Amino acid sequence: MGIFFKNRKPLITAMISESTPKDILSIIGKGIADGAEAFGLQIEFIEPIYRTQTVFKEIFSAMEGRPAYITNYRRNNRAPNMTDDELTEEMLTAVSCGAKLFDVRGDLFCISPDEITENDDAVEKQKQLIDSLHAMGTEVLMSSHVFRYITPEKALRIAEAQQFRGADIAKIVAEAGNQSELFSNFETTLLLKRKLHIDSLFLCNGISASLHRRFAPLLGAGMVLCVINDAIKQGVHQPSVHMINQIFKIFEE
Repeated sequence: MGIFFKNRKPLITAMISESTPKDILSIIGKGIADGAEAFGLQIEFIEPIYRTQTVFKEIFSAMEGRPAYITNYRRNNRAPNMTDDELTEEMLTAVSCGAKLFDVRGDLFCISPDEITENDDAVEKQKQLIDSLHAMGTEVLMSSHVFRYITPEKALRIAEAQQFRGADIAKIVAEAGNQSELFSNFETTLLLKRKLHIDSLFLCNGISASLHRRFAPLLGAGMVLCVINDAIKQGVHQPSVHMINQIFKIFEE
């Protein structure tokens, strides 16, 4: 098992969506105080002038040995005109400074429905990127944000495509708009755990998503994505580091 999925319980990962080094370092300090075991640096939210080796090294050093997961999505990016190749290069710079888990979007190099391209050239380019990351000792998560409810079977097909391309972790973000979809999403979490040969992270948004965000990691997700207590702007459906620690303590007793 790898760095992010080596523990008997999900790794509590505090996501960071701040725009300046000062604010990022503040979140890291609060995350450490609350018990974060890893951090997720969302490069897309960082002002482009700060996406440098010097800043990345300072950020990862502040994590005090905790592993870093990185994203650089097109969505909400403060550098909206950058190509996928340019976004990837920024992430490779972060890897050279210490990042340990690299998020390869499922439609990287060819924007596609459900963020999972079937374009042969793009798929081959993804596989080559993943091979090079593995050669560098970096783990790879492939993500597909569908942002709607999908059946467990549909989620499995997407995850299997991610697995085929060489990902270490399959990540899918769907939706739970009602209780029926919520229960189905719990079934999806269990199905991915049972059927995949790699680790999985199935998340959902929507008005009925809160329970899944908090308890699905106990059913098989290898990591849990959290926010810091006062980072409400990152989304009401995401649990705080403090809350997840309290939930895990209850189940450990």
